[in-house]
Amino acid sequence: KKELEKTLVLDAVWEASQLLLQCERSHFRIYGGVMALLPEVDQVIEKSKSTHAISSLPQVADLEEQVSAFLGSAKRFLEKAHSLLCLFYGCPNKESSFRAYREWMEANRNDNQKVTDLLHGDQEWIRFIAEARNALPVNHSRENYVLEIRNFALEPGNRFSAPAWKYDRSDRNGPTQAQWSDIVTDMQTHLENLLTFYEELLILCILDNVVASLPFEFQIFRLSNDEIKSECPVLYVVRAAVRRDEASQPLPPNKAIQPTGRGRQRLIASVMP
Repeated sequence: KKELEKTLVLDAVWEASQLLLQCERSHFRIYGGVMALLPEVDQVIEKSKSTHAISSLPQVADLEEQVSAFLGSAKRFLEKAHSLLCLFYGCPNKESSFRAYREWMEANRNDNQKVTDLLHGDQEWIRFIAEARNALPVNHSRENYVLEIRNFALEPGNRFSAPAWKYDRSDRNGPTQAQWSDIVTDMQTHLENLLTFYEELLILCILDNVVASLPFEFQIFRLSNDEIKSECPVLYVVRAAVRRDEASQPLPPNKAIQPTGRGRQRLIASVMP
């Protein structure tokens, strides 16, 4: 639409991509630290079998700082993602109140059902990102509102566990994670969720703002993995087609306009002792 300022949209996408890269850097630093120390940890455990005593395990450096950096960048990324609602739908700037964005869209743009469904369906993991950094002990944690971080740790039976976290957010009527889960694995899941959420939201915003008077409609498709080239990894293509109510033949079922179709991942596979 003419009233949309393309520069603002491009700036928003660029700024979001930079924040996602910051998340990736924090994740990679933790992953690299874990992988570098695993041989040493294995040696300590193996040596303990003959000495019947285990010395302290090596620790990933600056673990809490990297977790805090990851969560901070992820929260700012979600702020940039939700700012698309301001650009495309005129939503007031709600900053980091992601619930307020969702409620405004439901109250004022109920004709854009796919967007409101997306915001509603992803609210739980988005809420975790919004609250988790403040729940770190170095920030504003308190009883029943804490995100605990554990480095390499000894386990019974000459075993060890990799860096992990668990949380209690019951003070804010949130859930409690009773068992430790692997930080590296969970962060990878959050990265995938952040990326696919932004992709889907941007696509839906664009499709909702195509000029309705045009004699054709835009359709956005995600390429199959076999079609994505590693040297230039374009994931989506845009096509124009005669509007279905004007076409002599309906489009095949697989040509319908739809978002990515990729549901966000849930953190269920990385629970540790």
